[in-house]
Amino acid sequence: MPWTATEPSLPFAPGSHTSLKAALSAVEAAPRKRAQLRALYEAHGALSDPEVEMLTGWPRSTICSVRASLMHKLVKDGTAKSKWGKDCDRWRLAR
Repeated sequence: MPWTATEPSLPFAPGSHTSLKAALSAVEAAPRKRAQLRALYEAHGALSDPEVEMLTGWPRSTICSVRASLMHKLVKDGTAKSKWGKDCDRWRLAR
């Protein structure tokens, strides 16, 4: 997955100009959202993306992008069921 050259670097879909533009426009809010997501993992432990969505109200695309920027600090920790009954990975901060 490619990442923006700006700091903080954000992921975007390969070959998608729209995704790149969205990532570049999100650069300003990225540090705040990264800190918010990290605080959620610290407070709640392992969380799935649907659980983060319920806690923050963020769209799934934002959650995935922010989580991806923290991946070197996260580990998988079980699964949870989505509202559609599908398994979703739960993530927590690495110790």
